[in-house]
Amino acid sequence: IKSIDVNQYRDKVIHEVEDVRYEVDKNMDQVKTNIRDHPFESVAIAAGAGLMLGMAIALMGRRAVKRSMRT
Repeated sequence: IKSIDVNQYRDKVIHEVEDVRYEVDKNMDQVKTNIRDHPFESVAIAAGAGLMLGMAIALMGRRAVKRSMRT
């Protein structure tokens, strides 16, 4: 049986998590800046996404009701 150095893998994972955290923070700052610079567009995009999601959920609900009525 091969010996595994757990500390080496732990250090690798910690380093990767730190890299990912840095990238996420950097991207979140960019998103916040874009929202501040374009507030109306941001609201319009969010409203459009909410509308599309709501329509998709309603459509799936209708299909489920129709399917349950058939059986």
